[in-house]
Amino acid sequence: MTLRVAGFTWRSSAVGATQLGPVDLAVERGERVLLLGASGSGKSTLLRALAGLLGTARSGVPSGQVTLDGLDPEQSPVAGRAALLGFGFQEGRDQVLTGTVRDEVALGPRWAGQTDASSRAQAALDAVGSRVHVERDPAELSGGERQRVLVAAHLAARPGWLIFDELLTGLDGPGREAVVRAVSAIPRDVGVVVAEHEWSAWWSWATRLVILEAGRVVYDAARPAEPPQALLTRLGLAPLAPPPKVMRELGGTLFRWRGPLIRQGRSLFDGCFELRRGERVVLFGDNGVGKTTWLRTLADLGSGAWLPQDADLALSASTVLQEVGGNTELLAAFDLADRAHALPQGLSRGERQRVAVAATMALSCPFVVLDEPTAGLDHRRKAELGRQLGAYGAPTWLVATHDRVWGAGLADRVLEIRDGVLRELP
Repeated sequence: MTLRVAGFTWRSSAVGATQLGPVDLAVERGERVLLLGASGSGKSTLLRALAGLLGTARSGVPSGQVTLDGLDPEQSPVAGRAALLGFGFQEGRDQVLTGTVRDEVALGPRWAGQTDASSRAQAALDAVGSRVHVERDPAELSGGERQRVLVAAHLAARPGWLIFDELLTGLDGPGREAVVRAVSAIPRDVGVVVAEHEWSAWWSWATRLVILEAGRVVYDAARPAEPPQALLTRLGLAPLAPPPKVMRELGGTLFRWRGPLIRQGRSLFDGCFELRRGERVVLFGDNGVGKTTWLRTLADLGSGAWLPQDADLALSASTVLQEVGGNTELLAAFDLADRAHALPQGLSRGERQRVAVAATMALSCPFVVLDEPTAGLDHRRKAELGRQLGAYGAPTWLVATHDRVWGAGLADRVLEIRDGVLRELP
């Protein structure tokens, strides 16, 4: 039982160049494959190729062969393919199909004709530590809450293959631990492939390591006892120290906010907050505590520029250059000059994230609010983003992140929402 791509290449219409291949890769049932590569190296494209999701795509031209247990997956009916393979996209909003958490997680077993769909769904939700009510609409959950629900949906379906693209994106610490435990408990007769920038969480889980560079496989072997540090460092995949803080003089108060924060008649948390001109603030908090709701409220209150957690929602222009208002200096600062005339929506997740951050910085607003701006970025790009926010960003900004090391290394002030209270950390 093998999942295979043979001589596979992918030429992207968005950038007018080959972004993947040629690649030859075969994965056996029961293997645990950890796929690494810098932002834009072709990981997502390779995963979609493995899942048979590229043959009918309009954003590029594929060539080569893809087989799933000896069959062309694109020729399988949708329901039949769902029983064979589950695919977890980077963008969780793309996978929501129903109006309740219960139906979302039970959908796969029902498609497969299983009579125990409800019990499977509840067991999967318990496995990922989901605490949301099963009658809630997945589309209304926080990004991290929705991610747990979608992982549970794949676990409940129990296909022969599972492929996950940036599985831990948007998850808080407890969520990451719960999801890694749940995936680690998948039966050994299931083949699993995980692409992840935060690879250390998966290191002991993996039985095989595959590394991409510029669309080519440069490492493919049984997972070694120790990470190939020299290669990871060269590719920007090794953790880097945050840039040194720069002391700056702060200006007057931009605005004040006093809680509680109310959403749909429910108090999310209480507290008060004052933002000074030139200040840089980082916000921590578990999934579902109200970070996104609060940041959006502050952006509206103070006429700030707002970059949502799903950065794709901020992209609307036909070229990258248009997205940043023609600011070529900003493109160069974010290492996007070679993508100036590319279609933003056709870029990799990490590249789209950088475009969205640059476009937000290009706006003439008194301050900038960024929600999870490191999503889809490898370690080198995260370190660069820290420097870019300091050198090219607005003088005043608020950032929500689950990356405590990265966030605390940038901020003048660190806030946390915990137990229904907004408080400042020492």
